Amino acid sequence: MFWKIFQTENLLLCADAVPNVLNFFDTTVAPPLLFYSYIPILLITVFFATLVLFKDKFSFLSKLLFLVAFSFAMWILNVLIQWTAVHASVVYFAWQLTALFEISVYLFSFYFVYHFTYRAPMQNFLKASLLVLALPVIVLLPTVFNMEAFDLVYCEAFLGRLWDYIYAMESIIIFLILYLGFKGYKIAKARGDRKSFLLLITGTFFFLLTFFLSNFIGEITRVYEFNLVGPIGAVLFFTLLTYNIVRFKMFKLKILGVQALVVALWILVFGLLFVHTLSLVQTIVIITLTLITVVGYLLIRGFDREVRQREEITLLAHDLQKANARLKELDKQKTEFVSLASHQLRGPITAINGYVGMILAGEYGEVINQDAKDALKKVQIAGKDLGVLVGDYLDVTRIELGRMSYTFTDVSLAQIAREVFDQMLPVTEHANLALSKDISEEEIIVHADANKIKQVMLNLVDNAVKYTPNGSIVIGVKKVGSKVQFSVTDTGTGMSQKVLESIFEKFVRAPGAQRINSSGTGLGLFVARKIITEHKGRIWAESAGEGKGSTFLFEIEVLA
Repeated sequence: MFWKIFQTENLLLCADAVPNVLNFFDTTVAPPLLFYSYIPILLITVFFATLVLFKDKFSFLSKLLFLVAFSFAMWILNVLIQWTAVHASVVYFAWQLTALFEISVYLFSFYFVYHFTYRAPMQNFLKASLLVLALPVIVLLPTVFNMEAFDLVYCEAFLGRLWDYIYAMESIIIFLILYLGFKGYKIAKARGDRKSFLLLITGTFFFLLTFFLSNFIGEITRVYEFNLVGPIGAVLFFTLLTYNIVRFKMFKLKILGVQALVVALWILVFGLLFVHTLSLVQTIVIITLTLITVVGYLLIRGFDREVRQREEITLLAHDLQKANARLKELDKQKTEFVSLASHQLRGPITAINGYVGMILAGEYGEVINQDAKDALKKVQIAGKDLGVLVGDYLDVTRIELGRMSYTFTDVSLAQIAREVFDQMLPVTEHANLALSKDISEEEIIVHADANKIKQVMLNLVDNAVKYTPNGSIVIGVKKVGSKVQFSVTDTGTGMSQKVLESIFEKFVRAPGAQRINSSGTGLGLFVARKIITEHKGRIWAESAGEGKGSTFLFEIEVLA
């Protein structure tokens, strides 16, 4: 029937229609409130949803809101065509599509509330249920079940039995949203957004309820002016959404709700241009003022709270700034104290180590008692460890105070590595470890502080000794492109990936240190990293995992 009308009767005008706009619309037959009720709400709906989608484009919730608004806007546009189009075929087509747009509003609204409640995608069986609910409407859209008849003269439709199903489905969805409100209240309370949730549920519920009642009553009484009340529920819905955005940051909008309010007010005032009856204008002004008062009050409360919070944050930031300055001063004093204390400790430790060494060497006579000799050796080892600890603390304090000095010269990195090998050989032999070298015969020249580079090498080899209970250690030097690379590979305790990521931080030690009772401060690698960084180089560690050994490497530029 529809295609026959559209093809053969598309020039037929509705009996009471007189084209006065674009030879297509008749604005005289529409109720006086139609344009004020529908057009401003249509524009507000599209503007608001587009704004949210554009500003929070990665949020699935904003996409659902846009679908709700788009479906509602299409329904409004469709009804406007039914009221004002002069061609019977166009009005017929609009009547036939009403069911599709109407159920879309309810289905997308339910999905929107569900997603906000659970903050998770809807389960597949629920999606399938919504599709099953919509399927009869889609299938029966072009049949007599949708429209039993259509008056070609006055362009009015007589709805079919499908609409009984549609109104029942709408009632069920309204009930389900109310059910979600009760069920989701505890979830929202536990999540900390109870007020935001209540505002959303209230707005959606009254929006759909007003929409349903206006359409249902209008159809039963065939007084279609009741339909003009339906879209007003959308105003409450978007008003509460605006407050949600301003007060509870429901969507990640950088634009404030007041800007949306200004646009909405402009649209409402613009709608007055289509109303020519003075009494209606007065009524509309009263309604508009009421809306301005309610929305303005909510926004002012929201902004007042936000301004007070910002003032509190400013005061806290000022206090925090003073506290930070004080903490920096205390930290500086602490660093200087540690530096002074470490420096003062170095002299006595050096003296202790020196005298113990001379006693063991027999310069004050031979130590005959073996127990006394063993005790002196332990004192010597402890003194050396204490000396290393004091040295590490001194280096760290110099670094933090910016007082670490460097003397850069042209030196052979391979030669420094050989010296380190010779120096550490007795240490590794005492620890029953095999120390070998894979050092390039080429004298690779770098611009560096020889003493600092040697300190880094000794630290890395010493670490390898501490973390290798048995096995071997290899010292390597090779040229890699425009850089020279130093490496220390051991068969020791190894490290996990998590430890590798933090091993060069202050006071970080590998878990193996506790298992093998290794001494150390966790500062040596931190100092090594700072030294290599000052040489514009890179230092890192590699390991296949715990128990699989480690390799520590650094590389610096070769002198051109």
